[in-house]
Amino acid sequence: MAGKKAYRLFDNGTDTCLVSPVHLRRCAYTAKKGVGFTSSVSAFFLELESNVIELSKELREGIYEPRPFDVFIIRDPKPRLIQAADFRDRVVHHALCALIVPHLERSYLPTSYACQQGKGTHMAVYKAKELAGKYRWVGRLDVWHFFENIPHDRLMTAIRKRIGDRDVLRVLNTILQHGHSIAGRDRGLPIGNLTSQHFGNFYLDRLDHRIKEQFGVADFIRYMDDIVLFANDKAALKHQMAQIRDFVEQELGLKLKDKDTRLSPMVHGFPFLGFRIYPDQIRLTQTRRKRLKSKLKATMYLPEQEQIQILPSVINWAEMAQTRQLRRRWIRQGWLY
Repeated sequence: MAGKKAYRLFDNGTDTCLVSPVHLRRCAYTAKKGVGFTSSVSAFFLELESNVIELSKELREGIYEPRPFDVFIIRDPKPRLIQAADFRDRVVHHALCALIVPHLERSYLPTSYACQQGKGTHMAVYKAKELAGKYRWVGRLDVWHFFENIPHDRLMTAIRKRIGDRDVLRVLNTILQHGHSIAGRDRGLPIGNLTSQHFGNFYLDRLDHRIKEQFGVADFIRYMDDIVLFANDKAALKHQMAQIRDFVEQELGLKLKDKDTRLSPMVHGFPFLGFRIYPDQIRLTQTRRKRLKSKLKATMYLPEQEQIQILPSVINWAEMAQTRQLRRRWIRQGWLY
């Protein structure tokens, strides 16, 4: 079922397997993108060849162990415990994901938008607006502390149905066990790891199929654990949302947030990924507006080269919504140029 390709992911004698130094070196450069030269990045690239050979040896001999996390808390937009992996371990994460993600993604529905090349936030928001113009009711669901509560045993059971290479599964299990070292329990994925993003998205693939194939929801969008349902029949949608809640609790071992589970008329709009979506327009939420304003203020004190790297992302976010007057005000205040 996992197939011969999956069986050869760990070591197939070529440069396209997990233990290949060539593959690990290639993934080191991929992992470096967008990170900059931190101390762990610099240390790894200072002895690049010896480091990839050592990693290859540890993986091949089954003695690879992740290093301690860099643990800190971010408070934007809400407090989150971040467990940042050492760069050496990020290389392994990228090397693993490059090989296994195609096997995990093969059953994804078009309704899933997170962690996939050619998709993302922009496409999900625009699709939400398109669907908002077709239906009268919208239902919103959000999983309570999603990453912190994914059960390892159920996740690994799902992964084994796609990946048949026992050595790769062993490495995956090592990463999972390391991820719960702080929580002290067999559940939870560290926020920030590339593996966590892909595993989390994959874990809810079963929910996507149940919503589409058995619950009869007219249309829906899922971006990681943010789920938006569309319908014209309010009573039917309410029943479908109850079915989803039962499935999430009984089959996935998770819970939905009560305060973020809402069924409302489409004409009132609905929040999604930092925007408020209406049938005829997209607006920034107040929270997102304040975050962008704070980011722009902070950018003013950075060197010009760093400003050039940050400003386009802020502008892209703002341009998705009806913010022409807001952007003109930012220009007058000297925040954009």
